[in-house]
Amino acid sequence: MFDLPIIEGSTFLGIYGALLALAGIDGLAQPQPAGRRQRVEGAEALAWLAGGRTRLAESIAVRLLARGAIAVAGQGKLQPMPGAIGVLPVESQFLAALPAPWTGAERALDSEARAIRADLVAGGLVIDDAEAAARRWRQTWPWLLLLGIGAARLAVGVARDQEVGYLIALMLVVALVALLRWAGFDRRTLAARAALDEARTQADRLRRAPTQREVDLAVALFGTTVLAASPWADLHRLRSSSGGGEGSSDSSGDGGCGGGGCGGCGS
Repeated sequence: MFDLPIIEGSTFLGIYGALLALAGIDGLAQPQPAGRRQRVEGAEALAWLAGGRTRLAESIAVRLLARGAIAVAGQGKLQPMPGAIGVLPVESQFLAALPAPWTGAERALDSEARAIRADLVAGGLVIDDAEAAARRWRQTWPWLLLLGIGAARLAVGVARDQEVGYLIALMLVVALVALLRWAGFDRRTLAARAALDEARTQADRLRRAPTQREVDLAVALFGTTVLAASPWADLHRLRSSSGGGEGSSDSSGDGGCGGGGCGGCGS
């Protein structure tokens, strides 16, 4: 074992870069949970797999919008229409939160999103909380260790008035990767990704011309970009102005994919 403080700067940078590369290889080599292969049907489950609670809310919102139950009002709010009722409980939950800005309407579906996630966990499409925590830590700790080693050498370099610019640059890369590995963790199994890919392939036509009855499934699979040239484009503009549109958020801890497009996902 080497004595870290006495390693010269250029030598340490070489070792540090090699350790960084090894951490990257380790991350690529980690096996993903297989899950149980199956076909997934239903816009709600597919929306959760594609983008968690955010995509679920987008799918429900466009369904109600197409039905004339809600409208996009000024100041980025969704407004219920007089006499609007939900056909399904998830629709009623959404309507009960209106009028509200997007964040409030989406938050109203928190319990429904968690129920969908529980069903997907039981079906072998999403890993449970305990396994997710273990896997998230496993894929992040090498980068945290690297960050600690770099911080120790940085302290020595500063104390000795040595050049530390390159080390700081490498540490910033390590910190960014650690953040992405932690925040972008994906709960979905390989079976879930395969099911989502299959559903998208079979429904590819919906990217271009979703009908009123299909629009919720189109948004569930592809995001609100499919609405850009449709009669429901107001919802796409609302989501685009708030940084959405692709529905890959996982801020609620219920996202199906961490990072988008899945993306990234899931606490």
